Amino acid sequence: MAPLPTALTRRILVLWCACLLLCTGVGLGVLVWQLDTAGVAASLWPQAQVALGAGLACLLACVLLIRMTLLRWLGGLPRLRSMVEALDQHAIVSVADAQGNIVYANDRFCEITGYSRAEWMGRSLRDLRSGVHPQAYFDEIWSTLFAGRVWRGEICSRKRNGELYWVDATMVPVRADDGRSHQYVAIRTDITARKHAEQEREAAHAVLAKQTAQMQAVLDHISQGVAMIAPDKTVAFQSQRVMELLEIPTHLHDAPLAEIIAFQNTRGDFGKDFELVEESARAYLRAVGTATPLPAPSRYTRRTLSGRTLEIGSATLPDGGSVRTFTDVTSYVQAQAQAEQASIAKGQFLANMSHEIRTPMNAILGMLQLLQNTPLTPEQQDFAHKTEDAARSLLGLLNDILDFSKIEAGKMVLDPRPFDLDKVLGNLAVILSANIGDKPVVYRYGVDAAVPRGLLGDDMRLQQVLINLGGNAIKFTKRGEVVLRVRVLEMSATDVQLAFAVSDTGIGIAAENQAHIFDGFSQAEASTTRRFGGTGLGLSISSRLVRMLGGELTLNSTLGQGSTFSFQARFALDGSAVAPLSSRLAPAAVAPVKPQRLAGMRLLVVEDNKINQMVAKGLLVKEGAEVTLADDGQLGVAAVAAAQPPFDAVLMDVQMPVMDGYAATRAIRSDLGLVHLPIIAMTANAMASDRAACLEAGMDEHIGKPFELNHLVATLQRLVHARVS
Repeated sequence: MAPLPTALTRRILVLWCACLLLCTGVGLGVLVWQLDTAGVAASLWPQAQVALGAGLACLLACVLLIRMTLLRWLGGLPRLRSMVEALDQHAIVSVADAQGNIVYANDRFCEITGYSRAEWMGRSLRDLRSGVHPQAYFDEIWSTLFAGRVWRGEICSRKRNGELYWVDATMVPVRADDGRSHQYVAIRTDITARKHAEQEREAAHAVLAKQTAQMQAVLDHISQGVAMIAPDKTVAFQSQRVMELLEIPTHLHDAPLAEIIAFQNTRGDFGKDFELVEESARAYLRAVGTATPLPAPSRYTRRTLSGRTLEIGSATLPDGGSVRTFTDVTSYVQAQAQAEQASIAKGQFLANMSHEIRTPMNAILGMLQLLQNTPLTPEQQDFAHKTEDAARSLLGLLNDILDFSKIEAGKMVLDPRPFDLDKVLGNLAVILSANIGDKPVVYRYGVDAAVPRGLLGDDMRLQQVLINLGGNAIKFTKRGEVVLRVRVLEMSATDVQLAFAVSDTGIGIAAENQAHIFDGFSQAEASTTRRFGGTGLGLSISSRLVRMLGGELTLNSTLGQGSTFSFQARFALDGSAVAPLSSRLAPAAVAPVKPQRLAGMRLLVVEDNKINQMVAKGLLVKEGAEVTLADDGQLGVAAVAAAQPPFDAVLMDVQMPVMDGYAATRAIRSDLGLVHLPIIAMTANAMASDRAACLEAGMDEHIGKPFELNHLVATLQRLVHARVS
């Protein structure tokens, strides 16, 4: 049985029942009930326990639900607090009212502006304006905020000390109950360092752009085109001059290099198969744009369809790109061609003048030799001898001018061959002794014992230098001696350097005149030319020939006491003859000439000049030869074909009417089949190119007019005896 309720419980139950009656609205009137309190309480107690339990359960559930809700709503407050503190530490936060006056400022805001929080209260955001932004910029900010929208952008502000700083700002309007914005929260981030970097970068870009524009302007206005090729073979830069020279259309100005070259090739700029491009660059141009490109040549030339000639240079950059230069060398090429044509014309003029002068000179000297072989009075012999001297001086002048012209034109070349130095010095002694005549001058030469005999070099040019130096020494020496000395400076197993010195006891040269003594057309003083003659070319030619021989011509002279000209020359050793000459210092001897050196030799002289025919025939007959004459090449070929017995040799002029010497020689060789018949060109065409042309035509030797009889005789003996043997 359930326990009885306590007094408190009973009171609660009474109140409960009263409430129940009131709630049901049942009017009972005035009744007085006598209730069995104990019985009622006993019957209602179980129901009260159930109701009380249910109420307590509901209360507990409500408490738990409220607790969970509060935990969900308030559980992030610590994190939110941490976030607010972090924002306050790192962001610049302020709150302004509708008029822009500050109502809140955090520490960062105060720190960056330089004002305290108390100083900011009531101040306006306008106090931060720097003057960088126009008023329209701020008008746009406020119109955005008044419209209830968030504004974000960059603002430059001014600190209390006047310094400028930049912030990235977000401004948010806060609406009141009436829907109007009455406050504005601004959250800023300091971007001053970034803005300074951007400004510096922009300034650098501005400077670079200005410099680039200036450089572009400079390169666009110079005569040379400049282009830069990137490592990936695209055109990074090219001046206006490049586009003008290459005639590149506008749409290809920034195109890849391969595309530009393909366009030019299609247009025909390079000619058929790059024939307008220098050979060294053709493979490179063909490989541009292929899988295996080639490096560009450092320099090459190409012609354009418009007639220009371009010189293109290329230099590789460290990053793999390159710089190209384009130079219009059309005028230079044309000038060079004109200079070459002028040089050719000059050479032809000299050759023609040489021929025209040598032809009569040959006749003069030949006739003088013939005249001296006839009975003459002593006075006539003297006249003939002096006339021959004058003619040979004129011939020497002609030879000097021709040699000087060839050296100036760069056409003088050495002709190295084995020679015997003893023979060269012997021939020199004969020539110089003849120049002395009856002057009280002695010519001597001395050679060290160590000097080798057999050498390899151009003995003719060496002899020419020694003849010039020795001849000058004799000419400027009234009495005394002229001495040539030769000694060894260096010698190895393959070559030797010799020192030559020609000394005299003549008039000497003043110190002030020695500086230009080796200049062309120059002598020591004007009176020298009047007293001794000459052109002043000999020493200039000798100096240049000595340089070609590997040495330097020098002078040591004292006025009135003589001169010494010295030089060095290097020669290879001829292994077939390296025995040294015997040391000597003795007067030179002249060997007598044997008569009838051509006895029994049958010769054909093909010559159109009647006087030269007479000279050649007279001199050769005196040497014992049997001579037949032909007036032109055609008659010469006919004479060779009809000769019985055949001729031993043919002396062939070159410039002749009807048929020249070249054609006549080819006819004798090919038509008559006489490939071994000695044919000697005896012509006034004395240039090196003339000699080469004669040998190419099939002639065996070339002798220039006026000819030296001894040389001609020796040549005939050598060729004829070689044919017989």
